[in-house]
Amino acid sequence: MKKENRGKFLLKGIFMSTLLLFFVTNKMMGQSYPEQVQLPNVNYEAYQQPATSLPGYLETFTESLSGSSVTRITDRNTFNVTGQRLRHNYSRDQTWNSDETLIKMAGYPAAILDAETYEFLFWSDIPSYGRWSHTQPHIMYGTDGNTFVSHNVNTNQRTVLHRFSNYASVDFGFGEGNQDKYDRYVGLIGKNGNNSTLIVYDIQNDVITGTKDIGTNGSELDWFSVSQLGGFAVAQYKDNGTGATAGIKSYNIDMTNEQHIYHNTEHGDLGVDAFGNEVIVEYGGESEWNDNFSLYMARLDGQGVTKLFPYINGRGIWGGHISTQNVDRPGWAYISEQCCPTNPVAPAEIFAIKLDGSGIIERYGKHNAAPSSYLHETQVVPNRNGTKMIFASNWNDSNVMSQSGSPSFVLEYPQVSQGMTVNAGNDVTICEGESTNLTAYGTGGTNFSWNISGGNSQNIEVTPTQTTTYTITLSDNSGNSVTDEVVVTVTPLPIANAGNDVTINEGESVTLTASGGDTYLWNTTETSESITVSPTTTTTYTVQAIRQGCLSEDTVIVSVIPTPINADAGNDTTICAGESVTLEASGGSDYVWSTGETSQSITVNPSTTTNYTVTVSNGQASASDSVQVTVNPLPVTNAGNDITITEGNSTTLTASGGFTYLWNTGETTSSISVSPSQTTTYTVQVTDNNCSSEATVTVTVEGSTPTVTAHAGDDVTICENASTTLTASGGSSYEWSTGETTQSIEVSPTTTTTYTVLVSDGTSSDSDSVQVTVNPLPVANAGNDITITEGNSTTLTASGGSTYLWNTGETTSSISVAPSQTTTYTVQATDNNCSSEASVTVTVVPVQPNVEANAGSDVTICENASTTLTATGGSIYEWSTGETTQSITVSPSSTTTYTVNVTEGTVTDSDDVTVSVSPLPIIITSDDPTIENGQSTILSASGGTDYLWSTGETTQSISVNPTYTSIYTVTVINNGCSDTRDIQVNVVEVVNADAGEDVEICADGDENTTATLRATGGLYYQWSTGETTQSIRVSPQESTVYEVVVSNGFNSETDQVNVTVNQCLSTVEPEVVDAEITVFPNPATSEINVKVSGFNNDTKVNIYDMLGRLIQTNAIGVTANGAITKKINVSNLPRGMVLVTLNQNGKIYTKKIVLN
Repeated sequence: MKKENRGKFLLKGIFMSTLLLFFVTNKMMGQSYPEQVQLPNVNYEAYQQPATSLPGYLETFTESLSGSSVTRITDRNTFNVTGQRLRHNYSRDQTWNSDETLIKMAGYPAAILDAETYEFLFWSDIPSYGRWSHTQPHIMYGTDGNTFVSHNVNTNQRTVLHRFSNYASVDFGFGEGNQDKYDRYVGLIGKNGNNSTLIVYDIQNDVITGTKDIGTNGSELDWFSVSQLGGFAVAQYKDNGTGATAGIKSYNIDMTNEQHIYHNTEHGDLGVDAFGNEVIVEYGGESEWNDNFSLYMARLDGQGVTKLFPYINGRGIWGGHISTQNVDRPGWAYISEQCCPTNPVAPAEIFAIKLDGSGIIERYGKHNAAPSSYLHETQVVPNRNGTKMIFASNWNDSNVMSQSGSPSFVLEYPQVSQGMTVNAGNDVTICEGESTNLTAYGTGGTNFSWNISGGNSQNIEVTPTQTTTYTITLSDNSGNSVTDEVVVTVTPLPIANAGNDVTINEGESVTLTASGGDTYLWNTTETSESITVSPTTTTTYTVQAIRQGCLSEDTVIVSVIPTPINADAGNDTTICAGESVTLEASGGSDYVWSTGETSQSITVNPSTTTNYTVTVSNGQASASDSVQVTVNPLPVTNAGNDITITEGNSTTLTASGGFTYLWNTGETTSSISVSPSQTTTYTVQVTDNNCSSEATVTVTVEGSTPTVTAHAGDDVTICENASTTLTASGGSSYEWSTGETTQSIEVSPTTTTTYTVLVSDGTSSDSDSVQVTVNPLPVANAGNDITITEGNSTTLTASGGSTYLWNTGETTSSISVAPSQTTTYTVQATDNNCSSEASVTVTVVPVQPNVEANAGSDVTICENASTTLTATGGSIYEWSTGETTQSITVSPSSTTTYTVNVTEGTVTDSDDVTVSVSPLPIIITSDDPTIENGQSTILSASGGTDYLWSTGETTQSISVNPTYTSIYTVTVINNGCSDTRDIQVNVVEVVNADAGEDVEICADGDENTTATLRATGGLYYQWSTGETTQSIRVSPQESTVYEVVVSNGFNSETDQVNVTVNQCLSTVEPEVVDAEITVFPNPATSEINVKVSGFNNDTKVNIYDMLGRLIQTNAIGVTANGAITKKINVSNLPRGMVLVTLNQNGKIYTKKIVLN
């Protein structure tokens, strides 16, 4: 047949290629990265101990390898915490928020840092495994019990997005899950006791996209997550291998189409390779590199594994981690190795590797961490564009290594101003015949121009027939320009070949082998190069040959020759002329005779020898056969001429025309001698070729004295309804009393009758009589029809005759029969040689099984619940719902009776079961209250008999006093049915309005100085100027009182601040005083010393917590020289970081201290 090759986009390829148009990897819109080098060209030195001591908190230094700046961002004394909360969480947990203004550290609550200054801002009660939103800067996602929640780090308020009521709890991927980069899909694990379910939840549409029940295998699961672009869900099990609970599995986002991706289960992360394919980058083990800790990447669509970085014989590698959280710089993975001094190929540094198998890396610097424990592992995490990265390091410091965790550092690669830049995008690979969009990005220019006709735009579509380099030029209005190139590689289509068409016999199989690709997909769904098929009819098979992401198709036809038909018209047969015969064919299901008849058997009566043909078929094949019907002619019988003899003489009669002879005298010779005493007719039957015919000859006897003696024959006895032939003799003419004038007549009297014949020879006549006695037929009676049960017998008794003959062969009047099925018996009753028949039917009733339908016990369920009904008692079931299974699941909305018919054999019984539906309790709860921090509120519910709150309390009302906005769940039970409701208690901080210290400014000519007023103590601010910001700038012409209303959305307070305008004009230049404050010790425990110098006015020392709340005020007076030291007791203040502020001449002086 004709072969066809045609290119196709692989669906995943379309998706990924489109995404690549928006990704820039090597040149990120003006971002700078270290020099790219290939692994064989890197001369790794053995691990060196850090040359410097552990840097101080917020100390910045330059890393010598790449010139990057490194800043230590955590400190146990400053944070007043130890262990894990001094470091970031994990290499798969993005530390920066979406606009990269905040950094999240590990633990609960988590420290939130300023992403620019790295200073501590506040603690946030983040949810379990909290992950930053990719689209909302202040939002984190996480789990809480059986809910998926969002958390606002600014307000510390938590919102339930979905409650998974079918599960006792849900887990965010066992700590290694992430939502996709579009904040749409997230992978969760539902838990009920020891049973686990993998769940993909659509955040944007609030629906569950797919689930997979893994039962008790949840204990074998390492982690579960959706992929970075949302195309797949991925599960990694704890054990290496390819079994059901081993290795790494990928699924479509609806949890269908499980594929085994890779067998090793070490550290790894989900990302996007340089070609736009979603991958997992993993430590793996392959025989080629002979190590369990070499770097590999596996495509999530199951299309192969690529080797990235060989650690040959590097069995000492320790603490290696991978991160692909650089979501805005796909095509790269960031690696941190933490190894031993004896292995020079384990670099003990931070580097990025390009995800294309080229071995290209970017080296960022040594992390200076020595092996210790898990919480001392480096675990680098890049920011979204990969120019910054956070890592932990103990700096080989024995004091740090003795602690439970290492501090964190941020490495930032220096960014160089690019001036006018243009980027043509990543090189692209397409299949022959396809198109691709090229999108250029640039800065500093206005005009984009590609080197093709009509290419004066930023975005073009090209369809090259061969690998082509396209150049983009970006120019400005001054004539300056820069260029960049992108290579579109055209991969030729594979030449798919499914092999030659094949013909097989029905019932045979054949192996089809494809060629032309690296992988294959048959329309049977098989993916091997060769497949074995056994079609029952002629079938076309299609194969897709795939090579380098391109495919073409070919087809092969397997023709099936049906099993031959063995047509049989029967044996040839011979009949005599005038006879008929039945012909019967066999060998198929359909028959067509040459006579046109279509039955399996036909009856024919040919006049001459004839061949009959039948065509036999079975729907697929047909065959013919013939049968010959030979017609033998009847013999031409001749008994000779009539003869006249004289009475007393004899004569010889000779017959001819046959092979055998039978005279009515009983003789079987062709010639016989007869000497009749009167005129007699003789009959002979002649047979030849099994065919017979008859002839007669009359021997007339003449006497010496012609005297006629009439003879009507012997008296005859016949049965009722029978006939008989009367033959007279003695003359040459006859006349019967019936009026007939033939020598022989046939009579059928109904009663005994005498017949008279007048015989004459022309000269004399005589008469004679014959009596035909008619015996009546016996009245045969076989008895009444009888019904018996299968396996029993019965006696049949006939009457009406003197002898009997049953169709069973028995000759007694009574017989015993035990038929297995309904049967008709016939008996022939005979009396006076006359017979009649009668029949009797014995109906056999099969033994019926004992069927007792049981629909089960009545059931009570709750509204919206379901129950399974199971019937017993037979083998066939039919419910009133129409279902025909033994068990059915029903979910009635009201009390319903279900009927089931149970059948066994021909016996049916039915039974009912009632499912009573109890309504759910109608829950009435109190409204969501809002309280101030420190207050309590009463939550109440009604509508049931029993109550269970998420706090564990079982009363109808409970008192709660949360410190942050919380959701309380109440389960209300009534008549065994329960329902739940949530009540959200909104917690706002107590308002403590403070408009700040009074301010003095100068009126200097026509222009006044400006004062900045900053209020604290709430969430919302309304100044008497109409402004609603926390801080305002004012320049009053005269002394003015400013009022601010501070609110928490629940209560409000008012405070005032005086801005005094002084006339400061003077011919004498004012003395310039340099004010200065010092606060010590830092950290402090029970008291602090505030030392001021250069102050010329008394003031106040205000102490604020990190939420901006004023927690202490102290007056301070100054001496003549403006210097004083004030000792302040802080033992009653909460522990942690606080702000110490002083106001002098409108200027705010602030110092941060830590209270231990």
